Amino acid sequence: MTPNKHVEAAPAIATWEGADRVLGEIRRIRPMIADLEAEKNAKLDDLQAKYDQRIQPLIENVNIRAKSLREFAEFHREDLGSMRSKELNHGRIGFRLGQPTIRPLAKKTWDWVLTLLRTAGRDDLIRTTESVNKEAFDSITTAEDLKKLGVQRVQEDRFFFEVKDDATVATKA
Repeated sequence: MTPNKHVEAAPAIATWEGADRVLGEIRRIRPMIADLEAEKNAKLDDLQAKYDQRIQPLIENVNIRAKSLREFAEFHREDLGSMRSKELNHGRIGFRLGQPTIRPLAKKTWDWVLTLLRTAGRDDLIRTTESVNKEAFDSITTAEDLKKLGVQRVQEDRFFFEVKDDATVATKA
């Protein structure tokens, strides 16, 4: 038997029995991993719930106060004059100019805008995305025809392993 050209050195497992032994080890380790993951997740859930109970009321408290500050600032906006914010002892409140965005006119939709752009011949404002339809190549059966189109059909072996559950191993033992 010729060794696989992709493997550069002899593998750590020398026999099929050795490979079966390693599968057995993996089969025994996986439930331990699952149990520890479940225990970890349960503890994390408990810890997160504990802190969320303490954090959530504080967040709600801040949000109520932030809303009051916004309402106050909007009501007293003229007090800012040409300034957009006001420095106070414990911080600053004011207004920041957001990034400009494009939106449809009132009571109009993006579909209406798209139709208008097409009618106006403004294709430069319309995004189109082109990509190769790989599924369509299924209808081309010969390698030569595919090669003329600049592609090739490739199918590779991918390694896998499966471990049997305890019930299956017990019945075959």
